[in-house]
Amino acid sequence: MNLNEAEVYTKLRQINESVKSNLKRKGIVVPKKNTDGTISVGKFKIVKDQGFYTILDYSGLALYQKINLPQTAAVIANELAIRHFADLKILDYDRKYGHAAFEESNHNKLLNKSIKAEYKDIIRSKVDIAKAKKEHYRSEIELGFRKLIHIR
Repeated sequence: MNLNEAEVYTKLRQINESVKSNLKRKGIVVPKKNTDGTISVGKFKIVKDQGFYTILDYSGLALYQKINLPQTAAVIANELAIRHFADLKILDYDRKYGHAAFEESNHNKLLNKSIKAEYKDIIRSKVDIAKAKKEHYRSEIELGFRKLIHIR
């Protein structure tokens, strides 16, 4: 049985479509990296701009902006492509992650300034609290992301 190039290409395309269809039934849309550096997930596009991520719809309209973590953007874009709605809880975790990261950064800057020793302990504890919050929210987001990338 000898197959020519066109037949091989057709078979590979059918396999590709079958795999994508099976993954979609399992809740995963295969992402695609575009030549402009953006990531397409179904009809949605993830764009990185000034350190944040934005999710655009097929017409270029921004649906979600100022997303802190790429994992959040990936999970939200996948949910939009599968279910046509996003889990607002993960967006809330992302927002809280951003606030905690900002607090940690500000407290670290204050800690590095020359201030009285009794204030340094207070500020150090604030840094630790902000860091713990940041890591907690990041782990919640990554839990959703791990579910996404773990093929069932």
